[in-house]
Amino acid sequence: MTPEGAVKAKVRKALHDCGIYTFPINQQGIGRRGIPDDFMMFNGVPCFIEFKAEMRFDKNNKAALSTWPTVLQILEMEKARKAGMRTYVIDKNNMDEFITLTKQGLFYTHNWLLELKDYEWYREAPPAFVQQMWKNNKSNIFTPYEIIHDQAQAYKYAY
Repeated sequence: MTPEGAVKAKVRKALHDCGIYTFPINQQGIGRRGIPDDFMMFNGVPCFIEFKAEMRFDKNNKAALSTWPTVLQILEMEKARKAGMRTYVIDKNNMDEFITLTKQGLFYTHNWLLELKDYEWYREAPPAFVQQMWKNNKSNIFTPYEIIHDQAQAYKYAY
């Protein structure tokens, strides 16, 4: 089983054990690219879940960014959010928190909020700036998505 497959299996089993309505989106060549892995209906709110093995936020090089959702997946999640859905990207670093909150009947608060413009800014930001950004963030109050989004907005308005 791949590392991403292990994350999928653990989360799917936990959701099934809780009686949460969820299913994998198997397109089998029909449909369009970029659709997240699973659909979940939780407390009356439709959600998309994209699974990843382990996302890296420490750098913005090609190797680190390849652990993120693809550009098409980011666009699809952006469209889904605008339509009122929640979107989650679950990896080995956040799956236990996601499972714990879901079992308690609570929404996982770290929604995937990055938009394509945030991703593009992050990809093009100077590597030294990105490393300093993570070095300065010693607290776990904000998620990587919130930090990147806030930095992209601050950078946009500063220039």
